[in-house]
Amino acid sequence: MIRSPAAILSPPMHTNDPLPKIPWLDEFNTPSTDALREIMVPDTALVFDQLYSYLSGCDDLEEDLAWYGDGWHWTITWTGPWQKEPLVLVIPAPEDLLVAMPMAPGFYENLPVRRLKRFIRDGLDIGRSPYDTRWGVWPIPSANLVKDIRHLVEQRLKYARAAAEE
Repeated sequence: MIRSPAAILSPPMHTNDPLPKIPWLDEFNTPSTDALREIMVPDTALVFDQLYSYLSGCDDLEEDLAWYGDGWHWTITWTGPWQKEPLVLVIPAPEDLLVAMPMAPGFYENLPVRRLKRFIRDGLDIGRSPYDTRWGVWPIPSANLVKDIRHLVEQRLKYARAAAEE
């Protein structure tokens, strides 16, 4: 049974039972991917399924779960065997699915930026100067944006493989 995040977050009014722990927020217990998906609202879960299916099918990428603090909580990571840090993060917030990628030096300069959609360019810009982060971040509110993220992941994967061969 899929429970809505509102039902999980709202305390029962008629009982003294403790609130159930939300897997995404529970730093001390590593959740399963299924547990993270279970607390998503239905629209977010459908987008998550498409993105997860794509990333799970990428050769050379290994899936893991990592705690990324109070901002991103439990996050699904995909890392190549040639890398120390993840290539792609999926932040499975119950209502707002996010994708993040570390912006490797030189990656942005190798992209055909003018041909990218505004949505992708905005996320890339967050990972560059003058911002104090090196992470590109994209909210994925609908399934039609998964295709654009897939294209960017493919370019990032290609760049990471080439950099590893040098």
